Amino acid sequence: MKNKLPAGNNIISPEALPHFPTRHQAVIWRNWSLVSSEHLALTLRTSAEKIKQSAADLGLPNKNVCSCSDWLTQGYITIIRANWHLLPYEQLLILLNWSSERLKKALLEEDFLFTKLGKAKPDSPYVRWRKLTKKEQSHTRKIKKIIEKNFPKINKSPKELPFQFLDHFYNKSSNEICYKPANNSSALRMIYPYFGGGGDILPENGLDPLPETLLASYAEKGINAVWLHAILYRLYRWDRAPELAADNEDRIAYLNKLIKRAARYGIGIYLYLNEPRGMPEDFFLDNPDLRGADCHGQLNSLCTSNPEVMDFLGNAVRFVFEKAPGLAGVININMSENPTHCFSHGMSHTCPRCHNQKKGYEVVAEINSIITKNIHAIKPEARVIAWTWGWRWNRGNPDWMSKTLELLPDDVDLMCTSEEWLPIWNGESFRRVYDYAMSQVGPGEFALDFWNRAKQRGLCPIAKVQINTSWECAALPYIPVTYLVDEHLQKLKKAGIKDLMLSWTLGGFPSANMKLLQNTPDEIAIADFGNEAAEYIKQAWKAFSEAFREFPFSVAMIYFGPANVGSKTLLHLEPTKLKATMVGFPFDDIECWSGTNISEIKPEMACEQFNKLSKGWQKGLDKLLKSEELVPLEKYENYQELRQISEAAYCHFRSSYLQYKFILLRENCKNVDILLQIVEEELSLAKKMFELVRINSLIGFEPTCHYFYTQNDFMEKVLNCNYIMEKLKNK
Repeated sequence: MKNKLPAGNNIISPEALPHFPTRHQAVIWRNWSLVSSEHLALTLRTSAEKIKQSAADLGLPNKNVCSCSDWLTQGYITIIRANWHLLPYEQLLILLNWSSERLKKALLEEDFLFTKLGKAKPDSPYVRWRKLTKKEQSHTRKIKKIIEKNFPKINKSPKELPFQFLDHFYNKSSNEICYKPANNSSALRMIYPYFGGGGDILPENGLDPLPETLLASYAEKGINAVWLHAILYRLYRWDRAPELAADNEDRIAYLNKLIKRAARYGIGIYLYLNEPRGMPEDFFLDNPDLRGADCHGQLNSLCTSNPEVMDFLGNAVRFVFEKAPGLAGVININMSENPTHCFSHGMSHTCPRCHNQKKGYEVVAEINSIITKNIHAIKPEARVIAWTWGWRWNRGNPDWMSKTLELLPDDVDLMCTSEEWLPIWNGESFRRVYDYAMSQVGPGEFALDFWNRAKQRGLCPIAKVQINTSWECAALPYIPVTYLVDEHLQKLKKAGIKDLMLSWTLGGFPSANMKLLQNTPDEIAIADFGNEAAEYIKQAWKAFSEAFREFPFSVAMIYFGPANVGSKTLLHLEPTKLKATMVGFPFDDIECWSGTNISEIKPEMACEQFNKLSKGWQKGLDKLLKSEELVPLEKYENYQELRQISEAAYCHFRSSYLQYKFILLRENCKNVDILLQIVEEELSLAKKMFELVRINSLIGFEPTCHYFYTQNDFMEKVLNCNYIMEKLKNK
């Protein structure tokens, strides 16, 4: 297949960055300490010496002391996101030192990356280094003074470099690890590896997703299964696209290596299947008979009405289980952001075979049946989990879900997102939770109903929850709302649900929240912080939990709102008219944040809820500070981590409030002082986040988004705030 990079259907102008004198300075700024000076020089067609001098003129750290190899192998999504609006594809490939094939694979296969970037490549002009005009030189000197004033210790080495948390997990061999495994029951306790990546079984970045120390930590906390992304055409050589499985033997060998290692810790490996995976347009030029529905994106459906597609699915899973017999099972999801079958994106009317001939529930059941049949032919005890995610979204057919359940084979397990269809009050009316809600405690009506129906059919019910963090604030390794998590677990226990999938890709860090699977909050507080400090710790957890209930939850908010990136988001005096993207760029798209197009929650109300949340969270921080002197020295590291994560959470929530308020007031505000106060507080939060990311390398990292932000982003936000304040004062 050809390697045409996806462009999207709309022409998008790149985000304006008037706080920089030139675009090439913005490129240097955002990539300093991520990409070497030599590589930046290649990208901007100049010399490394000029790049270094430009950085010095801007006040950036005097040495480009990054672990460049770490960023280019383990943080490339951060680099792509930082340059998405700055560089055209041609220069982005130079910056990454990638082929177009590698970039296309990342965009289309790694956990909806192209969707997260907005489903369109901005029309960014080619950027070259050039000499500055006198006006640009003056602006540059002003930037340097701002940096010197706000970041006087910028050249001091940070306590932790990005990715330094990996040292804890990768510096020990199996014979050095001592751990006490939990007294596990047979109940499923499945998590996603904290650095598992978002696409291929064979990691492009060379980062082992399951180091021994991580597995031991999981085993201690009662985890007995992990799941990994898999794409069948990468594991099985399909004669329609054999080139896609060129390394399939290496993938299978690597998978078996992981299976064997995890088994030593009592942990099974499941493959997450989102099949049949949609294919790009160039695939269908050679295979028009397999084309299904037009999904209005970069991928179209493989039509399951063609028997060859179903044969491919069956043969592929059979092959995988023959070659990797130690696999514990699979998770099937057929209705997600990735186009799969012709009904997956509601476009079945564009398929000449499926239109008026099949029903969506028939297709979902057929896919689950063919996969289950072929897996169980090889390994009868393997668990095949059918996830109901997206089933409720099939409008116009209220019996869709029930009919799907009736047609499923008898030897599958049924998994529902626990909080699905939980009613919540938005101040004016009720709305419903779909997923990713830690602030709203499940289980929801849909999940309870379907679990009961599954039991009646003899199928094993499974709950998918988020025990550590969610898209409510995904940049944190965990949200310390201990009592909300415990409440959810206790409700599931009361409902008779024993088997749990504990996270999506975010939430795999082995935190104290995970200990709730076996211990009470009281027991955890004493064990981790000591008897004297435990009471204040519990009071802090309770304050955080109660404050977090105020999160203005909606599907739009968690995907498009500002809380995932916090202070990183730039302020603009004029509307940018840029559309927010899924857990990517919030911009100033306040209507999308609140989901006002689907009547989810009004911006004014969301603003006030973030205000309540941040004020309540501050009360928890006050309680936490009172415990500091009471924590024993040997447990002080636990306290430091909790405080740093909690302070970062406050910054995210407070910044979300301030961004809402700024946008709501910017057009009609007659009192400039109010806007100035907002911008000044945003500036202070950016400086606080700059400090936190240099202290704790966990903050900002998520496996499929890599780092949501860097220290450069918070320095840029300070520039942005200064620029806005200057404009406001001159009004």
